Amino acid sequence: MKKSNVVAFVVGLCMFAIFVIFVNGYWDEMLLIALVHSLDLPSLLCVLGIPLMILAASGKVGPFFKALKKDGSDSSKQECLSAVNCAITGVIISGLIGGIVYALCFLVYGIGSDLLDDGRIICILLPPFYGFIITAILLPIKFRLA
Repeated sequence: MKKSNVVAFVVGLCMFAIFVIFVNGYWDEMLLIALVHSLDLPSLLCVLGIPLMILAASGKVGPFFKALKKDGSDSSKQECLSAVNCAITGVIISGLIGGIVYALCFLVYGIGSDLLDDGRIICILLPPFYGFIITAILLPIKFRLA
């Protein structure tokens, strides 16, 4: 293993340990339960599925997975970079579309009056949040290829 990979792994492990200590020390049990119940599988599938359909339609699924596996040679780096850019754009757009769909559903069905009281605003914010998290995961891959 490269020295930079070991350092990155150790730093990530330390950050995770600090997060676990913070969660166990300061967060209330009810807040953790609310966090777990706010995970939205349909939004996550939408944010992951739409970019995969975009990659499949553009014929860039192969280069995208080559970029994830680090199997790209120098000649295919540009194609892999283009596929990762396409995936990043698709993830951000699908996250925003998911948030808009939730907002429209709340407005159409008339349940928007107590939106802030019931915590339903989280449903609107989760798809863009998932999109930004997945983008944060894909950006190091993009910078490695550039």
